[in-house]
Amino acid sequence: MERNIIIVSMVRSNKIASSQNQQPNFELYGNTGYPNQESLGFAESPNRLNVSLSRARRLLIIVGNSEHFCRKPIYKNVYESILTSERGLVISAVELKNAVERNG
Repeated sequence: MERNIIIVSMVRSNKIASSQNQQPNFELYGNTGYPNQESLGFAESPNRLNVSLSRARRLLIIVGNSEHFCRKPIYKNVYESILTSERGLVISAVELKNAVERNG
């Protein structure tokens, strides 16, 4: 169903704990502290991407880990299209946090 504003959550990460209480092990897994996660899960299907990106009438907000998702060519194309679009905008978590702190 179409809506004026759509927020797509793609917060899957490239690092994942094997269990709920797993602590990071930087010696074993390097700078992330956890085993690398390559899978995009449900988002592996291009059909899911098509549906999620085509439902916004006015504003589409995508929240997620661009480093992780850009490993797949289809998501990298979307990310690069947003970067090069006149109306596209990419904001890092740090930039967003700073803007919220400035504006209360």
